[in-house]
Amino acid sequence: MRHRLPAVLAILLAGCATEESFRRDMLLRVAFDLGCPADRIVVTPLGDDTWGVSGCGKKAAYINVPRVGYVNNLGVQRDGPAPPRPVAQVPPQVPSAEDFVVVPLRAYLLRAHGDVGAAFATEVPAIVEQLDHIFEPAGVYFSLSGTTQTIELIGDLPRQRAELAASVPKAPEGEGLRVFFVRDLDANGAGLGGGDMVVRERPGLLRADGEGGNPVARVVGHVIGGALGLTATRDASQLMAMGTTGIGLDPTSARSARAAAKQIHGAKTFGEAVSAGVFPDAVAAIRARTAPSLRAQ
Repeated sequence: MRHRLPAVLAILLAGCATEESFRRDMLLRVAFDLGCPADRIVVTPLGDDTWGVSGCGKKAAYINVPRVGYVNNLGVQRDGPAPPRPVAQVPPQVPSAEDFVVVPLRAYLLRAHGDVGAAFATEVPAIVEQLDHIFEPAGVYFSLSGTTQTIELIGDLPRQRAELAASVPKAPEGEGLRVFFVRDLDANGAGLGGGDMVVRERPGLLRADGEGGNPVARVVGHVIGGALGLTATRDASQLMAMGTTGIGLDPTSARSARAAAKQIHGAKTFGEAVSAGVFPDAVAAIRARTAPSLRAQ
């Protein structure tokens, strides 16, 4: 993704931290980040070696990334009810079937040498199903091609996204998009260029009001959104917000995503898929999703 990330805080720590050690090592920096005296900072354990901090009407979360340390990649947020939006937004409507575009998507598990655990592969179909729900307002359907493959790399798996680009196998022609799932990463997800992306299997996200669903699908959707040229937003309910569970697509973003998806190598419009007899599962799913608006084919 090309948009700028919020400031990243990292302090090298080893092992699982207690609240006492978190306060000892992080409290002064947390007080600086929140602009709040240290004696007014409240620390709350969030599980999975993640700590929430709040004070002076602000809050943040710090995640302990293996071999990196504590990282705050979600920024500092308002602690309390958000101010009302000036204008209520009308949810985007699902396009008719003829306006859909089908994009082939392949999924892989990246594993270090000798570590070929593939249990996460069973979760991938549900992740892609949620991804299709996210992009439904844009008229973009991602068709999972084949089964999820496990790729065992020689040596240790890089945890820095910049190093992963050189580790993934070269993409065959006409494969659409590829997503590589890894256990440890210095971010929730990132684009690697050329239609490839890497996503952390257990991302850390702040929950947006009224939003839930599969967090991995949300991260995949966010990375794909960046690849489709969608820009970052501060609205936590939107797909292109940083580090939240928001999945919203406003009408402008939906149109832009659909137009860009049509340019992906191997993608086909609904009509092209029907005429060529390809992506039969995707065609059937799109028909079911758009039955009320489906025009005769």
